Amino acid sequence: MESYTRPGFLYRFWAKVDKSGDCWLWTGAKHSVAFPYGEIGVDGRPRGTHRVSWELAHGPIPPGVCVCHTCDTPACVNPAHLFLGTDADNAWDKVRKGRAPRGDTHPNRLHPERLRWKDTHAYRQNPSLMGRKLTAADVLAIRARWEAGDVMQKQLAAEYGVTPTAVCLILKRKSWKHL
Repeated sequence: MESYTRPGFLYRFWAKVDKSGDCWLWTGAKHSVAFPYGEIGVDGRPRGTHRVSWELAHGPIPPGVCVCHTCDTPACVNPAHLFLGTDADNAWDKVRKGRAPRGDTHPNRLHPERLRWKDTHAYRQNPSLMGRKLTAADVLAIRARWEAGDVMQKQLAAEYGVTPTAVCLILKRKSWKHL
């Protein structure tokens, strides 16, 4: 907190805060468009403005503790809208307020092509990579050949470039349950 007492720091900080509404919005530099938390240089390093605001109002933040927003506005630096919590507290706050992606807004629903078992997986495009992944068609073929009784699990594992354990889990339907 010593650097906050430097001449001009408080002026520089509060000059970039819009206090016209309930949330005091940081109008200066932001971390990024996707992560719109305010940033200000302190001792040559960028610091989150909500963290600086908390420290100015309440003192040092313990190590490993987050400064969370009750208002869910990343640019807000109003100390009355801030509280301390762990990463778990912050995640639970997000879920409790309905901001966690679920249902049709979940990334797996928005981008099913990114799921591991799809044919477009990077390992499938380049089979020479270690740990090659299977496609849905591969899994169905493994199960069909096993049920026909003409092959051992070790042979299937060697043919498809996976471990015998992976084949065993597929056959017991402990992996690839959706097929």
